[in-house]
Order: sequence, then C-alpha cells, then structure tokens
Amino acid sequence: KQWYQRRVRGHSPHIVTSSVIVDMFPVHFSSRMLDDTCAALSLIDVEGLTSRDEASEQLVKQIPSQAERNFILSNLVRTKTGWKWRINLPVISDHVSNIRGYPQGT
Repeated sequence: KQWYQRRVRGHSPHIVTSSVIVDMFPVHFSSRMLDDTCAALSLIDVEGLTSRDEASEQLVKQIPSQAERNFILSNLVRTKTGWKWRINLPVISDHVSNIRGYPQGT
C-alpha cells in the first residue's frame, strides 16, 4: 500500500519539522452537526475546568459518543493557568454556514 508514503519537495526538505494536509470534499452539507457541536463547545466553562474529563462530562448529553468527544476535545489544551481551545471557536461558530457550505461552480 502506497498511501502512507510521504515526500517533501523543495530545496530544503531536511528543515521541515511538521506539515498539515487538508482535504476538503467539495459538497454542501445540510447537516446541522457542526452547528450543534459548536454550540455545545461554547457552553463549556473552559476557565473553570479542572480536567479534560470534566469537559467530556459536560458534553455527554450533546455528544453521546465518547470517541467523538475525545476527538473534539483534542482541541482543548492545558495552559499554565488552566485550559483553552486550540481552535478559534468564536470565529468557527460565527462562520459555520460558510464552513459547512461549498460555493457552487468552483
């Protein structure tokens, strides 16, 4: 299987320490799953959290699947003073319809 091979092209591949590959499927999703997920994450009191498990418990009703909660909560990171979202949740929440959609004709 060749899918796992990685190649770096350019004049300095030895200095690459990490990369992100993003693949977007060009269709409009009518599902409100992203909207509902953002709404649920916005309800978490990040400043008052003591653990990621506590955040997971706060999401049980909205996101019953522990695997999904664990995946989503991988964006919750510990700081010196507590916890914060790695993602820009307010911007994602404000623009979820643009993220969920895909421009026609592109």
